[in-house]
Amino acid sequence: METVKPILILLLSSILYSQSYTVSILGYHIADLKKTKPSINCIDFEFQTRGLVDFFYPTKNKYTTNYNNKTFGFTDYNYTINQIGLKENQTSKKDSVEIKNSNNLFSETGIFNFITFLELIKNKNPSEIDTRWFPYELNNTIGEARVIWADSSNIYSNKDSVLCNRYRLDIIMPERAFTKDVDYLNKLLSSDKNVKEIWVSIQSPEIYQIKIKNDLLSLDVKIDQRDVVK
Repeated sequence: METVKPILILLLSSILYSQSYTVSILGYHIADLKKTKPSINCIDFEFQTRGLVDFFYPTKNKYTTNYNNKTFGFTDYNYTINQIGLKENQTSKKDSVEIKNSNNLFSETGIFNFITFLELIKNKNPSEIDTRWFPYELNNTIGEARVIWADSSNIYSNKDSVLCNRYRLDIIMPERAFTKDVDYLNKLLSSDKNVKEIWVSIQSPEIYQIKIKNDLLSLDVKIDQRDVVK
């Protein structure tokens, strides 16, 4: 029995720190997004296209971020981007990011990339983050990001109804952040032409859905209910 315990703990840890999402446009499944947490200070995201989209626009991107698990500011990251027109490794360290006109906000909260900002949102109460601007990094350039609490509403996943806090996500980046090519995920999130909404379960907490929409399309990132630990 004693020899079984470590194995059970390892298996439970992998379940607790792994989460899958389905990415769809107008209900059509186009990609999978998988989040794993190999350690308390590290998060991996893997984004891979599926179906016809994978045939015409094959994409397999991996995002690894190390961060401070108290402030959620990132310490360093490595993105392995493999998509049409962009195949490269992108790296950044908190201390190497050029910050102009910095103030105490940076020293108090650190700097966020898209992975750690999502962690901040799901781990904080609305009163702690609502309408507050945070330093946000893209392509070694600093902008700002915030969420605005909209309401508490139910998200229906399979047959379950989950009460969530719904936020609108705003990201403002200087033009120089886009002088280099940007991967699909970061481009969708950082574009000021897109309306971004996030639903965070009040009970878990876990991000259950992200919706990104503009005049042409609506993209949904929904949690895979089979992976949710209850």
